Amino acid sequence: MRDVIFSPSPGIATMAGRLAACAIAQIPNLKALVIHNVFLVAAGVSCICVPLCHSYISMAVTACGYGFFMGELQERRYISVD
Repeated sequence: MRDVIFSPSPGIATMAGRLAACAIAQIPNLKALVIHNVFLVAAGVSCICVPLCHSYISMAVTACGYGFFMGELQERRYISVD
């Protein structure tokens, strides 16, 4: 039953990451490159955390974190105005 609950979570986290990136991009004097690099580093850290996951819950949380931070990187293709 818990597999069904966590299955769509990375997709929802990706959508939340896109929305958060758009909200963060509205902050004045914050460059798009800075936002992109912060999300890129955070996505890399979530990839590094995968070998440390020893349960299903920790893997689902890591996948959601990765999906959240990758959402901004997918959105950046379309929004490149600084």
